Amino acid sequence: MAIFGSDTIETSGGSPAVGTGTGAGTVSSDGLCVTPPNGHPSYNRVVLDTLHGEGKITASEYSRAKAGQMSIVDLSISTEELARLRCDSGESRSYDPHHDPDLNPTISSIPATVNATFASGTTPTDKAHRLTIETTTTGILTGNTACRVNFAREYEDDGGVVAPVVQVICEDQHTLDWAVANVTSQHYDLVSRGGMGAGIIATVGVTVTPVRKK
Repeated sequence: MAIFGSDTIETSGGSPAVGTGTGAGTVSSDGLCVTPPNGHPSYNRVVLDTLHGEGKITASEYSRAKAGQMSIVDLSISTEELARLRCDSGESRSYDPHHDPDLNPTISSIPATVNATFASGTTPTDKAHRLTIETTTTGILTGNTACRVNFAREYEDDGGVVAPVVQVICEDQHTLDWAVANVTSQHYDLVSRGGMGAGIIATVGVTVTPVRKK
């Protein structure tokens, strides 16, 4: 099935075709950049969708920009966001939402006797973050989950979802052993491999690496 927008046509395989009609503009060969009519600067359609989804631009601005009725330079966004959005800035084609400090992962599924937060003074991204795990009156049993980390954006490749590679290391309590489980394109669970006693605070560094779809 094809989804028809105001500037591109999305095919079932996820590859955009050059749009037709007034205000449609043209799409680059790699499917990322749209060149609107009326001399407006080209923009990265993925970044535009992300800004709209995050509420950085209004629905009206989004629709008008896609229809070629509004230049992206007139959008109510920051200078940094405009730089990512513009295809002629050089940043747009290298933009990765998993590296974006404005798109932060979240923590859930925390046991009642555990405090799990992102380390103070850090800005977590999907790509890299540090977790502070604190046990209260009761520790974590061997093999039990300390928390779940939910990615801000689902990991995808070539039009499909993929589970990334998640690596963890304990940065301070070196006698503790951590692992990950239930890794999907959307989240992972942090597991205490050897257990964690009561009244302990540990910092766990996490690096997430995307993989190619098989």
